[in-house]
Amino acid sequence: MSPSTASIFHHVHPRRDHEVALKHPKPGYPYKPRCDFSGVPYNPPEKHPEEDVIYDEDGHLEKQLQSTSQTPLTITLDNPPNLGHDDPTGKIKLHLEERLQHGDLHTAQVWRVRVDEPQPALPHPDSKAIILAKFFDPLYWDWDKNRNVHFFKQSENSFCREIACYRALEQAQGKLVPRSYGCFTVQVPTTGAGFLRTTLTGATGNKTHSIAGGASTRPVRVLLVEYIRGTPLDNLDWDADPKSPHHIPSHARKAIALRIMEQDAEINLFDVAHGDLADRNVILVNDSYVQMRAPDWKPELRFIDFDRGGVGFISQGKYMNQLKNHWKKCLREQWSNYEELDDMVPGLLDGWIRDTSGSGDMTIDQIEGERKKRWKEWLETVFK
Repeated sequence: MSPSTASIFHHVHPRRDHEVALKHPKPGYPYKPRCDFSGVPYNPPEKHPEEDVIYDEDGHLEKQLQSTSQTPLTITLDNPPNLGHDDPTGKIKLHLEERLQHGDLHTAQVWRVRVDEPQPALPHPDSKAIILAKFFDPLYWDWDKNRNVHFFKQSENSFCREIACYRALEQAQGKLVPRSYGCFTVQVPTTGAGFLRTTLTGATGNKTHSIAGGASTRPVRVLLVEYIRGTPLDNLDWDADPKSPHHIPSHARKAIALRIMEQDAEINLFDVAHGDLADRNVILVNDSYVQMRAPDWKPELRFIDFDRGGVGFISQGKYMNQLKNHWKKCLREQWSNYEELDDMVPGLLDGWIRDTSGSGDMTIDQIEGERKKRWKEWLETVFK
């Protein structure tokens, strides 16, 4: 089974051929192999924003999008990231090597990078480590699909949430989640073909727009994380025929389902909720189909993509039940009625959570221990 780098973060959707509702086109794409971006370390705010989604409440962004005098690039320059602060005493240079998720219509640009000149040195030094750079660049979001969202504020919200989760999970890095190598602000060029000056053709004829102040770069937030060698769960061949070498036996499905539940509970012990625990965000590290056939096989998993997660939700009683995302795949051999399964499992888990979290005498680790115990007992009945 070969690693699938394409879905290490979000799904890589194909470029859609649709009529763009924007008044003007976006500029050329600045992220290219062998390009270098320089930047400085970034210090995030002490707490991430409370809102899961930040909307364009007053319609100001929509007015900018409909303006004939502003381009997507000038709008981006008018809405720079402004939470936290940079550390001008440090520096870093990122050399782009391999694109994993790139182009328009993505909430993040993901590249394998080489890190040069880090000051101070990166944490977890390892000469063999493969490092991914996740660029939170709102210019290349799907602006049409997210017209009611303030995607500039939302992009920074997602960035701050993911950083907060990785910091809270420091002791779990390399075990439950990838290692984090820090967060930075890099300068992305605005000059060059398709950047500084853009000629637009429309009903009013040709019109040339220049960037105010002649800005040659713009700030973009970046998170550096460890690349995990493995396979996202959505890339496993769950429907393989029992005679196929790719078939996943029942004991392996049970082991994966149980480990997801256990690992979710272990992450909750750090007062962190993932927020988007879809199968594309769970990486199976020991992913050989041959290994899975061993009766005592135990899966090793990493949870990734915490940009919709949060810190403090568990202690505030805001547990987010996301585990039903996995039932149709892990349990499909035991359950043919998917709708019944979707209805039953969330209610079952919610009942357990109410039973345990309602007691003020129980600590978080006792609550999570009870959840793991009850989940294991229930799985035993399913896979008997």
